[in-house]
Amino acid sequence: MEKAVEFLQNPSVKPQDALRKISFLRQKGVSDNDIRTAAKQVGDGEVVEKLPAEAASIPDRVFKLDELQKYKGVEGQPLYLSCKGLVYEVDPSFYGPGKPYHAFAGADCSRHLAKVVVGTDELNQHWSNLSDKELKTLQEWEDKYQQKYKIMGSIDKSELSQPKQSSEGSSESDEAAEADKQPQQEKPPSCAHQ
Repeated sequence: MEKAVEFLQNPSVKPQDALRKISFLRQKGVSDNDIRTAAKQVGDGEVVEKLPAEAASIPDRVFKLDELQKYKGVEGQPLYLSCKGLVYEVDPSFYGPGKPYHAFAGADCSRHLAKVVVGTDELNQHWSNLSDKELKTLQEWEDKYQQKYKIMGSIDKSELSQPKQSSEGSSESDEAAEADKQPQQEKPPSCAHQ
Protein backbone atom coordinates (compact mmCIF):
# COMPACT_ATOMS: atom_id res chain seq x y z
CA MET A 1 0.00 0.00 0.00
CA GLU A 2 2.97 2.28 0.59
CA LYS A 3 3.74 2.32 -3.15
CA ALA A 4 0.10 3.19 -3.91
CA VAL A 5 0.34 6.19 -1.57
CA GLU A 6 3.61 7.30 -3.23
CA PHE A 7 2.04 6.89 -6.67
CA LEU A 8 -1.09 8.90 -5.79
CA GLN A 9 1.00 11.66 -4.20
CA ASN A 10 3.23 12.04 -7.28
CA PRO A 11 2.62 15.56 -8.69
CA SER A 12 2.52 14.27 -12.27
CA VAL A 13 -0.10 11.65 -11.30
CA LYS A 14 -2.43 13.86 -9.24
CA PRO A 15 -4.13 15.54 -12.25
CA GLN A 16 -4.67 12.22 -14.08
CA ASP A 17 -8.10 10.65 -14.52
CA ALA A 18 -9.17 8.57 -11.51
CA LEU A 19 -9.99 5.48 -13.59
CA ARG A 20 -6.55 5.61 -15.16
CA LYS A 21 -4.92 5.75 -11.71
CA ILE A 22 -7.05 2.84 -10.49
CA SER A 23 -6.29 0.81 -13.60
CA PHE A 24 -2.54 1.36 -13.23
CA LEU A 25 -2.54 0.33 -9.56
CA ARG A 26 -4.65 -2.76 -10.28
CA GLN A 27 -2.23 -3.79 -13.02
CA LYS A 28 0.53 -3.55 -10.42
CA GLY A 29 -1.43 -5.99 -8.24
CA VAL A 30 -2.78 -3.48 -5.71
CA SER A 31 -6.18 -4.54 -4.35
CA ASP A 32 -9.18 -2.21 -4.45
CA ASN A 33 -9.17 -2.08 -0.64
CA ASP A 34 -5.52 -0.94 -0.62
CA ILE A 35 -6.22 1.59 -3.39
CA ARG A 36 -9.18 2.91 -1.37
CA THR A 37 -7.09 3.19 1.81
CA ALA A 38 -4.23 4.93 -0.03
CA ALA A 39 -6.62 7.33 -1.78
CA LYS A 40 -8.28 8.22 1.52
CA GLN A 41 -4.87 8.75 3.09
CA VAL A 42 -3.80 11.23 0.37
CA GLY A 43 -7.25 12.85 0.07
CA ASP A 44 -8.04 11.66 -3.48
CA GLY A 45 -11.83 11.50 -3.17
CA GLU A 46 -12.32 10.99 -6.91
CA VAL A 47 -10.42 7.68 -6.79
CA VAL A 48 -12.42 6.56 -3.74
CA GLU A 49 -15.65 7.51 -5.53
CA LYS A 50 -14.76 5.54 -8.70
CA LEU A 51 -13.98 2.32 -6.86
CA PRO A 52 -16.80 -0.19 -6.39
CA ALA A 53 -18.38 -0.21 -2.95
CA GLU A 54 -16.44 -2.26 -0.46
CA ALA A 55 -17.36 -5.84 -1.19
CA ALA A 56 -18.42 -8.25 1.47
CA SER A 57 -15.57 -10.45 2.53
CA ILE A 58 -14.34 -12.68 -0.25
CA PRO A 59 -14.25 -16.37 0.64
CA ASP A 60 -10.74 -17.80 1.06
CA ARG A 61 -11.35 -20.49 -1.54
CA VAL A 62 -8.90 -20.33 -4.46
CA PHE A 63 -9.92 -22.16 -7.62
CA LYS A 64 -7.43 -23.71 -10.01
CA LEU A 65 -8.56 -23.21 -13.62
CA ASP A 66 -9.15 -26.94 -14.16
CA GLU A 67 -11.35 -26.97 -11.04
CA LEU A 68 -13.31 -23.89 -12.14
CA GLN A 69 -13.99 -25.56 -15.49
CA LYS A 70 -16.15 -28.13 -13.67
CA TYR A 71 -18.71 -25.43 -12.73
CA LYS A 72 -20.59 -25.02 -16.01
CA GLY A 73 -24.06 -25.74 -14.68
CA VAL A 74 -24.23 -29.27 -16.05
CA GLU A 75 -24.81 -32.57 -14.25
CA GLY A 76 -26.06 -30.79 -11.13
CA GLN A 77 -23.01 -28.57 -10.77
CA PRO A 78 -23.39 -24.86 -9.93
CA LEU A 79 -22.59 -22.26 -12.56
CA TYR A 80 -19.47 -20.17 -11.92
CA LEU A 81 -17.36 -17.75 -13.92
CA SER A 82 -14.47 -15.49 -13.08
CA CYS A 83 -14.20 -11.77 -13.78
CA LYS A 84 -10.85 -10.16 -12.94
CA GLY A 85 -9.94 -13.13 -10.81
CA LEU A 86 -13.04 -13.24 -8.61
CA VAL A 87 -15.33 -16.24 -9.00
CA TYR A 88 -19.09 -15.59 -9.07
CA GLU A 89 -22.07 -17.93 -9.01
CA VAL A 90 -24.07 -16.63 -11.97
CA ASP A 91 -27.63 -16.82 -13.29
CA PRO A 92 -28.40 -19.93 -15.40
CA SER A 93 -30.90 -17.94 -17.49
CA PHE A 94 -27.94 -16.04 -18.99
CA TYR A 95 -24.96 -18.36 -18.47
CA GLY A 96 -26.50 -21.85 -18.44
CA PRO A 97 -26.17 -24.45 -21.20
CA GLY A 98 -27.67 -23.18 -24.45
CA LYS A 99 -27.84 -19.57 -23.19
CA PRO A 100 -26.10 -16.54 -24.74
CA TYR A 101 -23.16 -16.36 -22.33
CA HIS A 102 -22.56 -20.06 -21.64
CA ALA A 103 -19.14 -19.79 -23.34
CA PHE A 104 -17.98 -17.89 -20.23
CA ALA A 105 -19.04 -20.58 -17.74
CA GLY A 106 -16.24 -22.29 -15.87
CA ALA A 107 -13.55 -19.80 -16.92
CA ASP A 108 -12.13 -16.31 -16.42
CA CYS A 109 -13.85 -14.28 -19.14
CA SER A 110 -12.38 -10.86 -18.32
CA ARG A 111 -10.93 -10.13 -21.75
CA HIS A 112 -14.18 -11.06 -23.51
CA LEU A 113 -16.23 -8.89 -21.16
CA ALA A 114 -13.85 -5.97 -21.68
CA LYS A 115 -14.15 -6.27 -25.45
CA VAL A 116 -17.91 -6.98 -25.31
CA VAL A 117 -17.41 -10.15 -27.37
CA VAL A 118 -18.88 -13.58 -26.66
CA GLY A 119 -16.43 -16.35 -27.48
CA THR A 120 -13.70 -18.56 -26.10
CA ASP A 121 -10.54 -17.26 -27.83
CA GLU A 122 -9.33 -15.22 -24.86
CA LEU A 123 -10.70 -17.16 -21.89
CA ASN A 124 -8.32 -17.61 -18.97
CA GLN A 125 -5.98 -14.89 -20.23
CA HIS A 126 -4.79 -11.96 -18.15
CA TRP A 127 -6.39 -8.57 -18.74
CA SER A 128 -3.25 -6.52 -18.06
CA ASN A 129 -2.70 -5.20 -21.59
CA LEU A 130 -6.24 -4.05 -22.35
CA SER A 131 -6.82 -0.49 -23.55
CA ASP A 132 -8.14 2.14 -21.15
CA LYS A 133 -11.54 1.92 -22.83
CA GLU A 134 -11.61 -1.86 -22.42
CA LEU A 135 -10.50 -1.62 -18.79
CA LYS A 136 -13.34 0.81 -18.12
CA THR A 137 -15.84 -1.61 -19.68
CA LEU A 138 -14.36 -4.48 -17.68
CA GLN A 139 -14.70 -2.44 -14.49
CA GLU A 140 -18.39 -1.87 -15.28
CA TRP A 141 -18.85 -5.63 -15.61
CA GLU A 142 -17.02 -6.25 -12.33
CA ASP A 143 -19.18 -3.67 -10.55
CA LYS A 144 -22.30 -5.32 -11.98
CA TYR A 145 -21.21 -8.80 -10.90
CA GLN A 146 -20.35 -7.58 -7.39
CA GLN A 147 -23.80 -6.04 -7.03
CA LYS A 148 -25.72 -8.94 -8.54
CA TYR A 149 -23.94 -12.22 -7.80
CA LYS A 150 -22.45 -14.09 -4.86
CA ILE A 151 -18.64 -14.24 -4.76
CA MET A 152 -17.50 -17.82 -4.30
CA GLY A 153 -13.75 -17.21 -4.10
CA SER A 154 -10.96 -16.29 -6.45
CA ILE A 155 -8.87 -17.98 -9.09
CA ASP A 156 -5.18 -18.73 -8.95
CA LYS A 157 -4.08 -15.81 -11.15
CA SER A 158 -0.68 -17.40 -11.73
CA GLU A 159 -2.45 -19.89 -14.00
CA LEU A 160 -3.78 -17.19 -16.35
CA SER A 161 -1.92 -17.10 -19.64
CA GLN A 162 -0.58 -13.91 -21.11
CA PRO A 163 -2.72 -12.52 -23.94
CA LYS A 164 -1.89 -13.79 -27.40
CA GLN A 165 -2.26 -10.35 -28.95
CA SER A 166 -2.53 -6.84 -27.67
CA SER A 167 -5.95 -5.27 -27.51
CA GLU A 168 -4.87 -2.77 -30.16
CA GLY A 169 -5.33 -5.50 -32.77
CA SER A 170 -9.09 -5.64 -32.22
CA SER A 171 -11.43 -3.78 -34.48
CA GLU A 172 -13.99 -1.44 -32.94
CA SER A 173 -16.44 -2.20 -35.73
CA ASP A 174 -16.12 -5.94 -35.01
CA GLU A 175 -16.74 -5.23 -31.33
CA ALA A 176 -19.80 -3.10 -32.12
CA ALA A 177 -21.21 -5.83 -34.35
CA GLU A 178 -20.73 -8.41 -31.60
CA ALA A 179 -22.25 -6.08 -28.98
CA ASP A 180 -25.41 -5.73 -31.08
CA LYS A 181 -25.89 -9.51 -30.97
CA GLN A 182 -25.90 -9.70 -27.17
CA PRO A 183 -28.97 -9.67 -24.93
CA GLN A 184 -29.72 -6.25 -23.48
CA GLN A 185 -30.16 -7.46 -19.89
CA GLU A 186 -26.52 -8.43 -19.30
CA LYS A 187 -24.73 -5.61 -21.14
CA PRO A 188 -22.54 -3.38 -19.01
CA PRO A 189 -24.07 -0.01 -18.14
CA SER A 190 -22.18 1.87 -20.89
CA CYS A 191 -23.59 -0.51 -23.50
CA ALA A 192 -27.15 -0.74 -22.22
CA HIS A 193 -29.94 0.40 -24.47
CA GLN A 194 -31.40 3.60 -23.04
